[in-house]
Amino acid sequence: MKINNRFACAPFRLFFLASSVWAVLALLLWGQFFLHGFTLSVNPVFWHAHEMLFGFAVPVAFGFIFTAARHWTGKQATLLSYQLFLLALWLLCRFTFFIPFLHSHNAIFIGVHLTWWVSALAALYRQLLHKQSGTYAGHFLIFFVMAMVDISMLILQREGAQQEVQVLLTTAVLLFCVLIGLIGSKILPFFTQRAVAGYQVRRRPRLEKLTFVITAVSVVSFFTSKWFAVSSLPGYWLIAAGFLNATLLISWHTKGIWHHPLLWSLYVAFGFMSLGLLFCGISFFAFFVPFNDALHLITIGAMSSMMLAIMVRVSLGHTGRVVRAPRYFGLALILLFGIAFIRMLAFLFPSPPLIWSITAWGAAFVISLFVIRFGAILLRPRIDEA
Repeated sequence: MKINNRFACAPFRLFFLASSVWAVLALLLWGQFFLHGFTLSVNPVFWHAHEMLFGFAVPVAFGFIFTAARHWTGKQATLLSYQLFLLALWLLCRFTFFIPFLHSHNAIFIGVHLTWWVSALAALYRQLLHKQSGTYAGHFLIFFVMAMVDISMLILQREGAQQEVQVLLTTAVLLFCVLIGLIGSKILPFFTQRAVAGYQVRRRPRLEKLTFVITAVSVVSFFTSKWFAVSSLPGYWLIAAGFLNATLLISWHTKGIWHHPLLWSLYVAFGFMSLGLLFCGISFFAFFVPFNDALHLITIGAMSSMMLAIMVRVSLGHTGRVVRAPRYFGLALILLFGIAFIRMLAFLFPSPPLIWSITAWGAAFVISLFVIRFGAILLRPRIDEA
């Protein structure tokens, strides 16, 4: 199989590998920061949050959707040359925080990130929104809003508006809950029926639509309550979103999933998202769990673990290999879920920065296992076309 076709037909290869390598490096730097510190042109806390969201999570999501969209809409994947162009822009965005010339000029700094978003959204629009696939407008809209959040955040960060930046960072995380719910409601029932013999998932389209709407409303409610100081009851909406997502998850569940690590990991990740939304909502009424700590149930327990599970599944299935989890995969996921709980409870420990450092290195270790095991798979041709 020619290299051009190998990557052009499977956009996940470049995006999964590049973003995973970057996540490992960024997490190692973050863990190092709490022990010895390092100098950055921006606030290191902001840099860490931004890179985990827009340097890791977003390109993984793009890689998955670019690949899946071929089956959803029948539209051919983005050309390899354009994929490489997007990857180069993504890499340049990472460098903007380290190269003085790129960071010291506002127009250049913002321009690089804006060019990346416009280029990526153009490819996504082509994949999802041609005349026969209007049903996927929700996916595009979520990424479009993420782009606006990211660019606004970068501008405000350069102006020193740290409080507003924090609101936008949190809004971006909550937006990922909407995306996870949208994708999860499509792939979890499908994967369950394929993996568990004789099981027929009972779909509840009304509940799925209601859950999507309430989760989206909870994001808007949080944003308006913090940005405009409007009493939009975000705590109630977040609790409702968590409850509805949990109800939806239970409706898909069957005990047969526990024999398939690549399946139960998706269920547990979805459960962490539901739990994270619940605790974030509860934090508005009780102080025993700080909001930012509860948010890590979503960022680590839901986002990171679900992306890892999807990357493993897609990397195996779309390269002609048997979709069977590596032996260590279950333990790695359990470690990641444990890290999510430890990070949420970091405020209880006598030295929270040390706990933050340990959890960062632990997460880096788990993601590095994917890079080591699947790096070669992502670069090689399909085994049935080698």
